[in-house]
Amino acid sequence: LLRKAVDSIAVTFRRRAASGLQSGRGFVLPDERDLLDELGRGAEGQPVDRCLHQLFTEQAERTPDATAVSFGGLRITYRELDQRANQLARYLQDQGVERETLVALWLERSPLLVTSILAVLKAGAAYVPIDPAYPSERIAFMLHDSGAPVLITEPGLVDRLPESRARLLILDRELSDIRDFPIGETENRSEPADLAYVIYTSGSTGQPKGVLVEHRNVVRLFGSTSQWFRFSGEDIWTLFHSYAFDFSVWELWGALLHGGRLVVVPRDVARSPDDFHALLADEGVTVLNQTPSAFAELIRANARSPHRDDLALRLVIFGGEALDLGMLAEWFERHGDRRPQLVNMYGITETTVHVTYRPLSAADAGMATSPIGQPIPDLTAYVVDRDSQPLQLVPPGVVGELYVGGAGVARGYLNRPELTAERFIPNPFGHPGDRLYRTGDLVRVSNGGELEYVGRNDFQVKLRGFRIELGEVEAALLDHPGVGQAVVVARGAGGQKRLVAYLVGAGKPVSAARLRVFVQQRLPEYMVPSAFVPLEALPLTPNGKLDRTALPDPEYLAGEYVAPRTDLERRLTVLFAGVLRLDLERVGAEDDFFELGGHSLLAARLVRQVESELGVKVPLASIFKGRATVARIAELIEAPQGASKDGGLIVPIQSRGSAPVLFFIHPDESAMLTLRHFVGPLGSEQRVLGLLPTRVGRRFDLSRGIEELVEPMLVTIRATQSQGPYLLAGFSLGGLMAYEIAGRLRAEREEVAWLGILDSDFGPTIFQRELWPRSPRGFVIRLLEIGPVGAALAAKKLGWRWVRAPMVRLRRVSPVADDFDYRGAMLLGARYKAHGHDVPIDLFTSADNVDATGSPTLGWESVHQGPITLHAIPGKHLAMMTEPNVRLVAEALSRSLQRALAGIGSGSS
Repeated sequence: LLRKAVDSIAVTFRRRAASGLQSGRGFVLPDERDLLDELGRGAEGQPVDRCLHQLFTEQAERTPDATAVSFGGLRITYRELDQRANQLARYLQDQGVERETLVALWLERSPLLVTSILAVLKAGAAYVPIDPAYPSERIAFMLHDSGAPVLITEPGLVDRLPESRARLLILDRELSDIRDFPIGETENRSEPADLAYVIYTSGSTGQPKGVLVEHRNVVRLFGSTSQWFRFSGEDIWTLFHSYAFDFSVWELWGALLHGGRLVVVPRDVARSPDDFHALLADEGVTVLNQTPSAFAELIRANARSPHRDDLALRLVIFGGEALDLGMLAEWFERHGDRRPQLVNMYGITETTVHVTYRPLSAADAGMATSPIGQPIPDLTAYVVDRDSQPLQLVPPGVVGELYVGGAGVARGYLNRPELTAERFIPNPFGHPGDRLYRTGDLVRVSNGGELEYVGRNDFQVKLRGFRIELGEVEAALLDHPGVGQAVVVARGAGGQKRLVAYLVGAGKPVSAARLRVFVQQRLPEYMVPSAFVPLEALPLTPNGKLDRTALPDPEYLAGEYVAPRTDLERRLTVLFAGVLRLDLERVGAEDDFFELGGHSLLAARLVRQVESELGVKVPLASIFKGRATVARIAELIEAPQGASKDGGLIVPIQSRGSAPVLFFIHPDESAMLTLRHFVGPLGSEQRVLGLLPTRVGRRFDLSRGIEELVEPMLVTIRATQSQGPYLLAGFSLGGLMAYEIAGRLRAEREEVAWLGILDSDFGPTIFQRELWPRSPRGFVIRLLEIGPVGAALAAKKLGWRWVRAPMVRLRRVSPVADDFDYRGAMLLGARYKAHGHDVPIDLFTSADNVDATGSPTLGWESVHQGPITLHAIPGKHLAMMTEPNVRLVAEALSRSLQRALAGIGSGSS
C-alpha cells in the first residue's frame, strides 16, 4: 500500500510538472507518453530472407580456408565444417528427418557438437539441446515432451540415457555410414519462419517448458546490432556456456556468421576461472560473453595472473542475470573502459537472447541502479502498470512490468497453447497482428530515458545465468512422500545467491542428504537447493498468506556435526567457511562443500584459496568426484610444514610479501575472511595478518576491558614484527582495539606509520547531543540508532532480546546476531576510556554511522590529539565489510596505505 501511494504521488507530481505548473521557475519535464512511446517505437528492421545454415554456407564459400572451430590443438576450417555438416545432414534426411522435425542433441562440448547443430538445420530440422549434466528424469521429460524422433549422442553418454522412443544416432558408431554421403550442399526448403531450436526453460507448474525460436528471430538479432559491434572475420569467440542456455546461440552464430573463429571451451576449463583466463590469453579471444557471476570470478583470476595484460579482448558482453556495476570497479581501474568495451545486454529466451543494449564506462561503477539501456532497434519495450486492465503505461521513474515486442519474439511454447496465450499477447499499443511477450521482469524508465532493471514480478529467479522457476523446484520436492509443504526462495545477492528450501514434513522425517539426492535425480545441479530447512509449520500473515519475510535464515545442514580432528582439517574448515560465507562453527570435518551451499564457481574459488593459503594445488576436477568433504580434501593434500601455532588468535590473510605486515583487528571470527578482498588492491607484496580478540567460549570476557583484551594482541604483534614501523587497522570494535594498541606502541617509542579505523564510533560524544526525543519510545529508538553505546544502554535497561529485533531492522547488526556476541561487543565499546595520542588516523566512515552519531569523525575529535583523515564509504555499518562495498573499502584503504608506505622508504620488518 505504501509503495502504491508513493507511486501515485510521483505520477501526480510528474503530470503536473509536465503540464507546466512549475514552468515559471524553468522546470518542465518532458511528456511521459512521448518518452515511453520513443522507447516502445522500435525500427522495422531489415527483412530476413535466409536461414542460419544458409548464411553459414555463404560465409564458408567466402572464406573456405579460415579456421571456423578450434578445440585444444584441433583446427577445423569453414570448408571442412561445411562438408562434415552436409554429410551428417544428408544422413539425417535419409533417416526420415525433414522440415521442422525436432532432433534432440545430447553431446559433450566439442567440434562434433557444432557440426551436429549445423547438420540438423541443414536437414531442415530444429535442434533440442540437452545438457549431459542434466539428471535422467529431466532428460526423460524433455525427450517425451518434445517427441523428438531422433537423438544424436556419443558412446560415452549412451549408458546414462533414460528410456526413450527416440531413434539413437551414436555418431562414432555410424561414422562410416555418414562418410558415404556426398559432401555437397543439401537440398531443403527451409524458410526463415521455420524453427531453428527449442530450448527448455524452467517451468512454474513443476515442469520445464520448451521455447520455439525461429531462424528469422536469430538472424535479425545480428543484423539489428551490427552497427554497435561490427563483428568480423578477425574476431575470436568462445563457446563458454552450455548449449542448452540461449547465450550459446549468440556465441555460436556470432562467430560463424561473420567468418570468425569459435573456441570450444571444455567443461572443466569453463569451471576454472584461472584456466579459462589462460585460454583467453593463449587463443587471443576478442569477443567474450559472460554472466556477471562468471565474470566476477574472471576478474579475480585476472588480478592473480602474471599475464593479466595479455588479453586481446575488444568486447565483453554481459547477459543472463542482473549486473552489479560495483563489481566492475577493479576491472576498470586495471584495464580502463575503452578496450575492451563492456556492454550490458538484458535478454530472455522468449525474445531471442538479447533485448537491450547498454555500453558501460568507468563512471558507471559507482551507480546503485542496474541500467539495461535501450531496446535493440527492431524490438519494442513497454513499461506497464502491473495491476491495470486494460494495460496502461507508467510514467518515467515508476516501476512497472516489461513487455517486449518486435522481430525477436519467439513463436511460443511447445505443446503449451494456454501458457502461450497467457504470455504472448496482442500488442495494444502497436499495429494489428503485433505481439508482445510479458517478461515478468520489473523495470523503470530513468529520467535519462533508459531502462533500469529492478527485479522479478513472480517467483522466478536467475542464478549464475540460469532462469529458475521456484515453483518447479517446489514441485520436485513435493513429489517426495516425506514432504507435505515446500517453499523455495533465493537468498543472498549476486554471485552468492543460493536456493533455500523450507519444508514441512508429512509422516516420517527425511534427512537433508536424502532430499538432496532425491531432487538431484529430477533437476539440474543449478536448481538443487543449497539448504533444506525443516519447519513445524510455514509462517503466515494475519490474512492467512505465506509470510516469506518471516522464513528463518538457513542453517546449512549436512548431517551430524564432526569437529575437525587435525590442524589441516581445521584450516580447511576456515577456508570452507570463508568461501561459503558461513559461520565457522557450521563447518565440520565430514561436511560436503556442495551440501553446504557451494557450486562450481565457488569450488574454483576454494581451490585457489587452498593453493594460496596452504601452498598445495588441488585439481578442480577432484572436487567434483566423490563427496567434497573437509576430510576427503585433507586426504588429497600433503600435511603442510610449519603448522600454525596461533591457537586461533591469528588468521593469515596474505602470508607472503616484503612490505611491513598490516595487522587488522576484526571482532568477528566468522566474518574475518572478508579481509581476503583486501589482497588484490593491496598487491602481492603486502602481508596481511588478521587478529581476533580472545573470548570465553563464544562470548567476550566482560570482566576485562579493551585495555586488557589487547595485551595478547600486542604480544602477537611483537612476536611477528619486533620493531616498527607498524601498520594497524580495525573494524567496528576492532577499531577501538587498534587505537589502543597504537597508543601503547607510541608510548613505547615505537613508530606507528599508519592507523586505519573502519567505522568505529567513540561513544562519549553521544551525550553531548542537545536534541533528544522526549517520548520514551523515541528515546529508545534514538539510542539504537546511535550505535554500540546506545544499544548497550538500551540492552542493559530492556534486555538483549528486546533490542535485537529493531537493531536487525535498522541493519545495525546481522540477522544472525546470535552467532556473534554483539551485546558483549557493545558493552566493551561503551566502557572504553581511551587515552588520546597523536598517531594520524585514517577514518573510514559509513553514512548511517555519521548520521547516528551526529559527528563526521564519529566522536574521535573529542579524544584524539593528532590529524584525522576522513574517507566516506557508501552503505550501512555491516555492509562496509560485505560485497560490493568491501571492495570500495579495500581500494580506499589501499590508496591511503600506499601513501604511508611511500613515507617509510625502503625499510622492512
